[in-house]
Amino acid sequence: MMRAAISAAMSALLALAAAPARADEPALPPLTDDAPLVRWRAHDVPSEVSATELAWMAREVAPVVERVAGRKLTEMPEIVLASPERISEVVYQEQLDLLLHSEGADPAEAERTARRTARDVGGAFAGKYGFIDHKLYVSVDGVERSMLLEGAPEWLLRPLLRLTIAHELAHALQDQYTDLATLVHQAPTADAIMAINCTVEGHAVWVHEQVGAQTGLGEAVAYMERMLGYDQPIRRRMDPDGFYHAYVYGLGRDFVAWQAEAGGTQRVWRVLAAPPMATSSIVKPARWEEPVDEVDPLLKRAMRRASKRLGGKGWLAADAAMGDYDVRNQLVRAGADSDIADQLDMGWNSRLVGGAMAGVELQLLRFKTQAAALAFVDDMRAQADRQARMVRGDDPFIRAATGPFDRVQADRAAREAVMLTLGQDRLGRVWVVRGSDVVQVVMVNAPATDRALAGSIEQVFRSAKR
Repeated sequence: MMRAAISAAMSALLALAAAPARADEPALPPLTDDAPLVRWRAHDVPSEVSATELAWMAREVAPVVERVAGRKLTEMPEIVLASPERISEVVYQEQLDLLLHSEGADPAEAERTARRTARDVGGAFAGKYGFIDHKLYVSVDGVERSMLLEGAPEWLLRPLLRLTIAHELAHALQDQYTDLATLVHQAPTADAIMAINCTVEGHAVWVHEQVGAQTGLGEAVAYMERMLGYDQPIRRRMDPDGFYHAYVYGLGRDFVAWQAEAGGTQRVWRVLAAPPMATSSIVKPARWEEPVDEVDPLLKRAMRRASKRLGGKGWLAADAAMGDYDVRNQLVRAGADSDIADQLDMGWNSRLVGGAMAGVELQLLRFKTQAAALAFVDDMRAQADRQARMVRGDDPFIRAATGPFDRVQADRAAREAVMLTLGQDRLGRVWVVRGSDVVQVVMVNAPATDRALAGSIEQVFRSAKR
């Protein structure tokens, strides 16, 4: 799950489009010292918007982007008119680079994950700034598809393309002044990568909104908000993709807007050069410069040993920090109160993967107060109870039950068990609270017994007390 989240994080740099130039179109005007160079190339992709027209748009938009962002482009990126397939290939290359250099993934696994991510998300892009090749990719087809889904009038195509170019030029500025690839490769945790993603995407949204306001494109800004999916607040049981977009684009924009209000574009560029290392700073912008507590290495090792007691032979192990994004996402998916995540102090997970439908994830969540820890378990249990009641008697292929977990000493403990009778798949969760700490175990077709579960949970709590 975390690897997919990281892949989504750095592949979501908004989208653009493609079209060949026509022989009867006017040439670009001659360059002057104050006119940025626009290099473009066309791929054989049918479109009513040509490469030449997009180059003109970029010339018009670039000075406004520079004024809003408070920085000059050191070089105008090459604008590439690209098919969805071409953008998917760019996404693949970036994902492969990210997985190999930031996560140290097995090359074969990285290849599969990168291909899957490119296949799943590449076609949805309307524009893409390539942080490896530093080019601007545009897909008019992507913009038109989004317009169709949102019911936007045809005349909004060119205003939306201008905003898309503004968004991607903001990413180009970020890269030229901060080096996006280096920032990501040096990030210590997956939560830090997500925080960086929220920062750079939030800044690009903030820039394109300001550009729209200054150039009379207010209606296009409103449609862009809907197309990017940050027009809705985070709410219970919202679609997982909807949560991602509301968090990254919406809360990211709010984070950058807060920084701009506090110290103008100079402060914003300080933040971009040294972005937050935890997603908790995204929801609490004033905490940007606060240090992030590191998890005790002894606890990490203990959790990995504890998780191995629950999996099968040869299952692959991995671990990662958990932050506000991960915990809030869990709460939203369960239909619980996402505000509980405000009280998270730190989190860590150790997981084992035994195939496409087998795995274990052992999580330690430390909250600021015991009340918050109890609220997390109570709300997750309540939502599990609700789901179990909904399937009882209504679906012959699903059996679900909830109840106490009394194999360990606890201030609060509960469990959930789900069986898909058609394929005999078994899913389960256990929650245990001691003080302000929560141990959560998620299992999918795992061979663990209750005795092994109790032993692993005890091992984590003992290590957490040191």
